Amino acid sequence: MAREGWWADSWCASAIHPGESFETVFGSGRQFVIHCVGGLETLAAKEVASIDGCHVLLTLVGKVVFVSDASIDTLLSLHTAEMLSLLCWATPTPSMPLGKSPPCQGNDLASDDCPATKNWLDHFESLLLSLAIPQLRAIESAWRSAVGHSNVIRFRASVKRGGESSRAVSSPQMAGWLGAVCAEHLGWRVDLKDFDLEVLLQWNDVQASAQFKNAQSEAPALVTYFARRFPNVSILLAAQVVLECPISNRYRSGDLPMSDRPYLRGAMHGPVAWSIASLACIQPGQLVLDPMVGKGGLVIEAALAHPRARFVGVDHSTEQLSVAAENACIAGPNASHRVELIQGDAIHLPLRDHTVDAIICDLPFGKRHTSAMGIDRSEP
Repeated sequence: MAREGWWADSWCASAIHPGESFETVFGSGRQFVIHCVGGLETLAAKEVASIDGCHVLLTLVGKVVFVSDASIDTLLSLHTAEMLSLLCWATPTPSMPLGKSPPCQGNDLASDDCPATKNWLDHFESLLLSLAIPQLRAIESAWRSAVGHSNVIRFRASVKRGGESSRAVSSPQMAGWLGAVCAEHLGWRVDLKDFDLEVLLQWNDVQASAQFKNAQSEAPALVTYFARRFPNVSILLAAQVVLECPISNRYRSGDLPMSDRPYLRGAMHGPVAWSIASLACIQPGQLVLDPMVGKGGLVIEAALAHPRARFVGVDHSTEQLSVAAENACIAGPNASHRVELIQGDAIHLPLRDHTVDAIICDLPFGKRHTSAMGIDRSEP
């Protein structure tokens, strides 16, 4: 369906549209997954595709799957990413025996008292052996070569599950089974605290399709909200299974997420700030205004992404402006030298007419900013 305007270029809960499916994608050591904030998938995919040697294979809810010959350091610089992983296996959720018994309790995962759980886990093991283990061997070889690791790999297995197809088991049971299979067939050693690699499985068959002209009641609240605002857009939250090995936390000190920016203390979330700034289509030489700058997260991220533009941030709070100035200094001269912070009122801006080329803003909301304060009258 045709879509017009900036929203068509920014919103994409999933690249998998109703009536379509995606082929299983296997990793071989050069396939990667980045996690991103829901709703930023299209921008994340565009950013990945802009890097030399990167080719997007698949866009899912909150994830972009791609193949790359770029260095790990280059991939870790992706602004939209929350986490970077080596891909093992991405597939539509396989058909599994449902069973009617509740999950088994305790450590005996395949007890005769839990036939539904045993049957499900037997199928699960067959899938792992035929589809996952060969790819994990390829990932192990590529990872060892990249980091020069020659010892036995220490690992931990984590699972997030949801949907009817896995109701016979719990996430801890699946994680235990996944860990046991990897240890037996790869020779890896389980270590839940001091691990070299993590094997993360996300198993989901909760599929919600929403044509925005008639949003389904089971659709998430965010979908329902945007259904009213953008009636011509349709999305699909695709049932999917993704098996991956997160590596970004192994390359960053303190296990910090990729989205952590030391210059955004108490300010806007980094990937969201970068995405909003990118939607403004800022050009060299332009003067860009943030009329409610707060602690400066948005304007600082914009200044770093557009080093040939100039920026002005206005806020009525001296405390907020003080933190924004500190954050700009932490970000470095590309921010501190090109972002001017001014105390003022967003309704009566201390600027001459026709001097601003673009406006970026994270509008205030929540319990501290209500209609009783006149917010509804001061904002368009």
